[in-house]
Amino acid sequence: METKLAWIRRMNGLSQTQLAKKSGVCANAIRNYEQRRRRIDAASAEVVWRLATVLEVPMESLLEHDKEF
Repeated sequence: METKLAWIRRMNGLSQTQLAKKSGVCANAIRNYEQRRRRIDAASAEVVWRLATVLEVPMESLLEHDKEF
């Protein structure tokens, strides 16, 4: 099952690289969040805010707090 971040990114028609360039968040970090190697819930507020801003969603929309890892 894909992460909320991956789903929202795809719905916005962006690649991981494009999201990285627009948000200033490292593409490797985005990849790790999407592959659940890193928990986006543990990311800094700034990182979540940058991604949410580019994706035009509330920050809470990207969190996986209701999912088990």
